[in-house]
Amino acid sequence: MADVEVIDASSETSRAEEHAIDAKLTAAALKKRRRVEEGTTAGLVPLRDRIAALMPDVTPRDHIVTRIPIEEGERPTAAALTRASVKQLVPSRFAEASFENFSPTTASQRTALDGVQYWARGARHHQGIMLALIGLQGTGKSHLLYAAARTLLLANVPIYARAWYRLADELRYGGVSPFAPEKMLEPHEVRAMLWRHQTVLIDEVRATASTAFDDTELAKFACWAYDSGVSVLITTNVSPLAEVMGAPAASRFTQITIDGPDWRQR
Repeated sequence: MADVEVIDASSETSRAEEHAIDAKLTAAALKKRRRVEEGTTAGLVPLRDRIAALMPDVTPRDHIVTRIPIEEGERPTAAALTRASVKQLVPSRFAEASFENFSPTTASQRTALDGVQYWARGARHHQGIMLALIGLQGTGKSHLLYAAARTLLLANVPIYARAWYRLADELRYGGVSPFAPEKMLEPHEVRAMLWRHQTVLIDEVRATASTAFDDTELAKFACWAYDSGVSVLITTNVSPLAEVMGAPAASRFTQITIDGPDWRQR
């Protein structure tokens, strides 16, 4: 008897719905791109151009990845660039996050604090440690990630830090995501920065609904980073980590699970 192919009507419908949503999002992105090209966001001067105009002999620091708010009239000294890069790469909610003001209340939070401090020391010496903080919201994962980011920036270590939901939008839709209020980077620019740095911090992996594209991009980066000796720190609410990027890529990470009450609900 000949083999009969069984078609799952529900999965076919789901795929059709996903394609329709992707088509709408792509159309919105193209519409926004046209508005940007027509000059509706004119007036943004790339950082490298601003520095070149002020001090032609200054080479911009690699961890300053996009436009950053150096104060008007301020010379782009090392200290100014460091302050600006912290402001660019660390969200305002975590602007003062540090290891010192992290207050662990559970054994796993103390383990996570020790683990991230160890990771940060290794990143300063390019040891290529890959660490994943896994746990529910409000347990301190993002605080520790941005505490590490600030520590490294203030120690003059070039880093790339980004929330995954923003990074995934840039990779998927290009520089004009329908979800972003401002023009973002193009996919080739994002990959150039993401894949050239020796220290990468990615927050909020799978904080929003993910797609196969997002998960594949993250898995490819994780495998490349491991092979290249890049120091990577990520945070996610999803456990096990293999559900995010597949077991082979997840096995590259040392994984610390954090528990505890959601401090934001206190």
